[in-house]
Amino acid sequence: MSLSPGSRIGPYEVRGLLGAGGMGEVYLAWDPRLGREVALKRMSGAGSEDPEWRARFLSEARLAAGLKHPGIVAIHDILWEDSAPYIVMERLEGETLREKIHRGPIPEEEARALWLKAVRAMAAAHAQGLIHRDLKPENLFITRDGELKILDFGLAKRLDVLEHDATVALQTGTGAILGTLTYLSPEQARGESATRRSDVHALGLVLFEMLTGRAAFRRGTPAEILAAILNDDPLRDAPLSPWAAPVLQACLAKDPELRPASAAVLDDPTVRLAAPVLERSRRWLGSAVAAGLAVLGLGGLWLSRRPPAVPASTASRSPGWAALQRAEYMASRLDWNKATVSTPGQDPIVQAYQEALTADPGLLEARLGLAEHLVEWVFNREGEKSAVAPLAYEHIQRVLQVHPDDPKALELRGRLAFTHDAGYHMEEALVDLARASRLDPGNEKTRFILGTICEHVGLLDEATRIYSTSRYAGKMGFGTQYRLARVKWMNLDLEGARAIYLTLVPVGQWELPAVLERMGKAVEAQALAQTLKEFGPAGSRTFESDLQAVQSFLLARQGRGAEARALAQKAEAAGQGRAHFHHAAYHLACAYAALGDEAEALRLLRIATEEGLPCYPLIQRDPRLDPLRARPVFKLFLEAQRVRWEGFKARYADAGGN
Repeated sequence: MSLSPGSRIGPYEVRGLLGAGGMGEVYLAWDPRLGREVALKRMSGAGSEDPEWRARFLSEARLAAGLKHPGIVAIHDILWEDSAPYIVMERLEGETLREKIHRGPIPEEEARALWLKAVRAMAAAHAQGLIHRDLKPENLFITRDGELKILDFGLAKRLDVLEHDATVALQTGTGAILGTLTYLSPEQARGESATRRSDVHALGLVLFEMLTGRAAFRRGTPAEILAAILNDDPLRDAPLSPWAAPVLQACLAKDPELRPASAAVLDDPTVRLAAPVLERSRRWLGSAVAAGLAVLGLGGLWLSRRPPAVPASTASRSPGWAALQRAEYMASRLDWNKATVSTPGQDPIVQAYQEALTADPGLLEARLGLAEHLVEWVFNREGEKSAVAPLAYEHIQRVLQVHPDDPKALELRGRLAFTHDAGYHMEEALVDLARASRLDPGNEKTRFILGTICEHVGLLDEATRIYSTSRYAGKMGFGTQYRLARVKWMNLDLEGARAIYLTLVPVGQWELPAVLERMGKAVEAQALAQTLKEFGPAGSRTFESDLQAVQSFLLARQGRGAEARALAQKAEAAGQGRAHFHHAAYHLACAYAALGDEAEALRLLRIATEEGLPCYPLIQRDPRLDPLRARPVFKLFLEAQRVRWEGFKARYADAGGN
């Protein structure tokens, strides 16, 4: 019930309603003791009758009241009347930033001045150990004299508490999502704790909206919003100035570790924020490119982003032809399982390609060959996080600048996007491989790789069609039959998967024990898992991690919880950072689900989906995840995956896929 004019709350006389929002109603009131107008905010909260809720409110209100900065609204008093909490604040006249944005984008000079005021106020809060957690245009107030004030530190928390709490759920005990959904950071959307870097992300979203007039992640449903926060890049097509682009790129990085550590960094003119790199800026580009150039001694050759002024030579007449032939011959004979070269700079194949390009910078065949060798390096030296991935990308881009529809360059760019070192940009991998296959339909290898991308992103019918008609043999027994077996178990055709797995070499059967267990053959599954341990490639952490993950699930299903957890920890330690840990992560999630450990199961599912296996149909149907299905957080996670899956289907169709 609204307060009527003339009513009293403590010593304050209510004069009228100023506004209302998600956190309560704000009234104009009179303080007779000091003879001044104040803003009286009655806080909403379903738990206001709960002593614990009341204690938390009073604690957080005191923290907010302790903030002293001209850019933060001053809190004069805290009251509790008729079972309702009240905050008494300074009276402001003007408008919220939301009201100003409703009239259209704000000119950059004005937007920058206002935004820096918010930055400085948040820097002061961060310095005092507080974060806001709910920054948005509604909580930024522009006074009549042009000053900016931050409102509603009601969600504030002390950093010394938050930084020791890594298990804060996305939902509170009452089910309400903390913060306003559209302005959550990726880590908050995943249910993780907010930090100073979360506020930095929100500041970036506010600046983006000021400059463009639109919210970066506003979508139709909560699940679509969460999917956009986790996956979309709002800067991709936004026309931004040389000042705004690097600032927003730094603030809106999906990985919080890549954002400025606090708001103070944004106001430090001595700090150079990372500028966008190349046309598809990614986190693994930037300084790694320069470092890699120095390592390989190719700085003068590779730094230009435009194609060389020297026209491409006819290959056989090029002065770099002999070196190119030598490089290709060595590459054709290379066995990555026996390769001992530790760095690209020591690799004779890289050196030969470098020699060819030094002799003829326009020899695109050498550039493409070098790119392919570097992509293979990324795949076979998985998880090194070296400069190889961005260098491969740079060479691919140089070819595509000259020939935008070169199918080989598109194939390589798609393969590179589907790597640990490149951050698993699955949408880009799918589009590039679909285009490459459409442009070169007779290339069996390209079709096979496209099938693997379709498999991982959940386009299972398309993957089945590709594998069923592919003649590509693959490597080490991991060709089309291996892939068909996996797609069948993903589609829960367990008998069909089992029949194919039994035709494969033992190293290709590592997921068969999980299939057998689901078929009610637990003893056979356990025996096979023990046998397969003898067939793994020597020193292969990936195979070790994969098989241990499956064995952990088998132990969990047998009720051997302590053994299952111990083996799960070993599997994760062996697999973290490896290119295909997503498969092991998924089986580990199933193991934890069987153990009833929702938090660990969801953590591993997020790793699997964010690191290369966003296969919604599998997650949606797999009975091993049934223990999680009634959980609200899992339902939200599953809906976000569904939205992303719909996006994969649309982008695949747009790229010319069937």
